[in-house]
Amino acid sequence: MVSWVVAAALLCAVDALTDGSLSDPGLRNIPVIGDVSSTSGESTSGAQYLDGISWTASSATAGLSIPARVPGDLISDLQLAGKIGDPYFENNFLDASTWNQPDWVYSRKFIPNSDLISAGNKATLVLESVKMGAMVMLNGVHLGNVTDQFVRYSFDVTGHLKPDSAAVLELKFDSEIETHGRFMPCTGGWDWAPWSHTWDQTGAPTFSKGIVGSVYLLPVMQMLLTAVTAHTFYLGQHATVPLEDGHHSGFRESSLQLQFC
Repeated sequence: MVSWVVAAALLCAVDALTDGSLSDPGLRNIPVIGDVSSTSGESTSGAQYLDGISWTASSATAGLSIPARVPGDLISDLQLAGKIGDPYFENNFLDASTWNQPDWVYSRKFIPNSDLISAGNKATLVLESVKMGAMVMLNGVHLGNVTDQFVRYSFDVTGHLKPDSAAVLELKFDSEIETHGRFMPCTGGWDWAPWSHTWDQTGAPTFSKGIVGSVYLLPVMQMLLTAVTAHTFYLGQHATVPLEDGHHSGFRESSLQLQFC
């Protein structure tokens, strides 16, 4: 039963991506700020999404260059391109020689929206979720590395974008970049998923890789608020029974932590 659910979810995701946009809003991450006025991401104000099928995945070692999808993953892209069989059929998942090459690169060209490079604006590149370690490159400049699937990464790209000029964004996956196992465990094998025999440096099974969350650009006037965390502290000992109003030690005044970039 679970395998049918997983298969159906994958089919829905592929169908939503094949028209170049995300018709299923559930596949798109909501930006930390900004507004998008068109599903294609080519709005004239707010966030500019780079999601869709305008990406290319390439590997010199594998001798392949194929269309790629974001959000998505390499194995799905290889299957849709006809380069591998269905990984859920028989023992196809054991043949990892193609997707386990260490030099896979996801890339796409785009022209930045005018408000991203307006006077006084700061342009920020946001990657919501990337599985496995990768270098982030814009126009050949190394912006930094992504090492944790569960962390949103943002980079200041103000000086790297020019009006009416195409820019090239690349994510270069590298097995030598340490991730400390910070990626979704079930993608390397679970009771309902094929077990992987590809591993990271810590021995965690990896299976596929890819840009599994949205990618977008944000215009920021002065400062970008990226996270808000509220902290509440109980003044008594560790509670072992439910607390009752008027019969507990009370709470210390909460604190609010703001994170800016």
